[in-house]
Parts: sequence; C-alpha cells; structure tokens
Amino acid sequence: MKNIVKKSKIYKFFHNLNYQIQAIDKKIDNFERNNFIENISIQLNELKKENEELKRQLYNITTNLDSANNHNVMMNNNIYDRISEVKLLNNIVIDRTRQLECFNSELLLLNKNNNLKKVLIVGFYGAPNLGDELMLEAILKKLTNFNNIEITIMIADNPNYDISKYGNVNFIHYAKTNMDFHAIAQYFDEIIFGGGAIIDDREWENSSVDNTSLYNILIKLSMCAINLKKEIVLLGLSTTDKFSNKDYLNNLQIVFNNAKYVSLRDTNSLNTLLDNNINCDDIQVIDDLVYALPNENTQIKHEQDKFSIGMVLVSYTDLKILKDMMKQIEDYMINDVIEENKEIVLIPFYDYQAADVNKYREILDSIEINDKISVKILPYCNNYEKIVKEFKSCNLLVAMRYHASLIALKENVPAVHVIYDIHGHYKNKMNYLLDKYDAKVNSISLSKYDGTNFLNVLKNLQEINEYEISTNFDEIFQVI
Repeated sequence: MKNIVKKSKIYKFFHNLNYQIQAIDKKIDNFERNNFIENISIQLNELKKENEELKRQLYNITTNLDSANNHNVMMNNNIYDRISEVKLLNNIVIDRTRQLECFNSELLLLNKNNNLKKVLIVGFYGAPNLGDELMLEAILKKLTNFNNIEITIMIADNPNYDISKYGNVNFIHYAKTNMDFHAIAQYFDEIIFGGGAIIDDREWENSSVDNTSLYNILIKLSMCAINLKKEIVLLGLSTTDKFSNKDYLNNLQIVFNNAKYVSLRDTNSLNTLLDNNINCDDIQVIDDLVYALPNENTQIKHEQDKFSIGMVLVSYTDLKILKDMMKQIEDYMINDVIEENKEIVLIPFYDYQAADVNKYREILDSIEINDKISVKILPYCNNYEKIVKEFKSCNLLVAMRYHASLIALKENVPAVHVIYDIHGHYKNKMNYLLDKYDAKVNSISLSKYDGTNFLNVLKNLQEINEYEISTNFDEIFQVI
C-alpha cells in the first residue's frame, strides 16, 4: 500500500507543498498569494477525485484478497478433512493389525494333544548372529537326546531365516503383546532362555520397543510363566555392565527367585548383579554354551609361501576405525610377513540384511589395498565345524566379536582380540573370557584404539594358556 501512495500525485504534491508555501511568503504579495491559493484549491479538487479513485481501487484489491483468502481457507479445510479421513482409516488398519498380532499364529500349528513335555527355547535367534546360532546348536544337540519332549524355538521376525536345517522342531515369532505372552506361557511346560547378554534394563519402560525387545521378553514372558506355575530356565546368560532401572531389577529378582535353574557365563555379570543388590545365592557360573560343542581336532596344514589373516569385525563400528585397522594390517603384511602370497579373509558373523558383508564391501570400496595382498569376503555360514575350519586355515585372526574370540581361544587359533568395550554387553563377557586364557596381552580395547597399539599387538602375538572346560553340560541338561 505504501508503494501505491508514493507513486500517486497526492504524495508528490504534499512532498513539494512545503517548499511552495515558503516561496510564497518571500516572493509574492497578497494578491499573488490569493491567486496561488485559488490555483491550489483547483488542484486540490482534482487530487481529491484522484484520491477517491485510488481508494476505490484499494477497496477492490482488498475485497479480492479477502475472497482469495476465504477460498484458500475452504481449500485448506477440505485438505484437512481429507487428511483426517486418511488418518482415521490408517488407525483402523493399525488397530486391525494389532488385533492380529495379539496371538502368535504359529501356536495354532502346534499339537496340543500330545503327551510330550513342551519346551520353548528363547534367545537372539533368527537374525542371524553366528554366536547365538551356535549356542542354539549346542542346546539342540543336548535336548534332542531326550525322547519325551517337543521342542519349539522362538525366533526374530526375519522372513529370510533358513529353518530347514533344524529338522523336527517348531518355530514361533517373538511375542508382541501381553495376550501373546499369556498364550505362549499357557502352552509350554518349560521356557529356556538359552545363552546371550539378554539381562539388560536399557529398553525397559521404552514404549517404542516395549514387547519386541528380547531384554523385555525375558522379564514379561517369565512373569507370565510364573503366574501359570510353569518352569523357567535361564541358561548361560550374561548382563550389561550397569543397571539403572529399579523396576526392572525388582522384576528380575522375582524371576530369579522362581526359576527352576539360573546360570551365568561369567563372574563379572554375577558381580554386576551383586552390586545392584540382587540375591544370587542360587545362581551358578558356567562356561559359555558354545563350549558344549565338541572341539574340531582336525589340524589344517597351511600352504607354503602363503600367509592369511582372518578378520571378524563388528559392522556398526566407526568406519574410520575399520579402515585404519585394514591399513595397519596392510602395513604389517607388507613389512613383517615374509611369505610371498598374502591374503586377508573377511568373515561375516552377523547376517541380518547382510550387515557384515555390506560393511566389508564398504570398507574395501573406500580404501586401496596394496596389490600384493588379495582380499576376499566369505559368505555367511552358521555351522560350527565349517567356521572352525575357516579360522584354522588362517595364520592368525583379528576378532572383534565375543564368539569369534571364544572359538579362536577354544581351538588354539592365534588371534588379536579387539574388545568392543563401547557397548555394555562386551565388557563383562570379554574380560572374563580373556582372563580365563590369560590372553589380555593379545588384546586392545576399542575405546583406546589408536592404530599404533593395534599394530604392536599384531606384531607381538604371544602364546596363550589352554583352558580346561569345567562345566558338565550333560549334567545341567539332565536337571533342566
């Protein structure tokens, strides 16, 4: 509006009027002044007409704008109404989906009328993560010796998971609702939580994960089983390095008090629970379940003039660290390895959405390795015998995952152990494992990684002690 006024004759007239009046006072007499005022009156009348026209135009513009705004409001209201309708339909769909999830459909396929003891095995299975798959393999090898049980495994929601290798066992998905927990607890006679760092309160009372978290499933499914007077077994578990949720700890104590059997796989986890005032009088410490798998005593003869380093990395580690680790290995192989043929073998342990394989490719795409060193990425494999052969075919191993370190130590494969201590699950189990073998000298902490310390350990690997398994797994499985 200001721009319109400035461009009109009204603005120009009043802008010059002050100067004209001052000129009148100085240069003209009364007659001339009257004459000038008369002329001004005429001009003012003309300007009044022009001003009225401008007002009319402004009124029209304002009216049109109001009309346009009203139209936009109507359009916005229509859009808002449509969005509301879509949201309503979406909520209906979500509610219907949740109703379908209130019951684990795989339960319908189970034979409720047989007289077998119905055993459910729960763990981080189906992702798949090799360490957890091997613990499951160990449990199944023991349980299948019994003829009077029906075995069911609870697995993660992974449509690509291959269940064909397990033979005559049943599968259900993770529980998602309270009704689901109740139905599962009602069907099974015994629930075994089989290995893993699943004693953890970090997702307790977190509505975004709620029942889909295995940490929470441990408590919620156990509480349902307790209410229905069913048997609970916590077998070879470990804890995070610290707790903060009192409600979780109170429920955990109830689970411990009512469980048929409870064991942990390291004394560090036991001490963490004791530090949080958990009564652990009836809790045993046993070896990791993978020790229940027989040693692969086959010795693999390494090819002459060939040196191979295997690597098992944690895929969600900072890419910069992984790249630097690869460059340190390159430096070691070029400067310290005398064999002509040099090879780096990347071994995946975590196969959910090909996480490890994709990370390995990302590393190789982002760096250049000396052409004297060949690099290959192995396909994921969850068979203990095959993975041990892969480890033993390497001259040494770089292990970032707990079960990679465990297998290397168990099967006498020289290894550099990178303790993934930036995650709470790794501190207790990794430190305990390395202490058993007096292998800390061959390890570094990821939180203190600087490249140089990694290369020093790589160059100065030392002999480690052997460890004699103390756990009688046959005896444990007779009890449970």
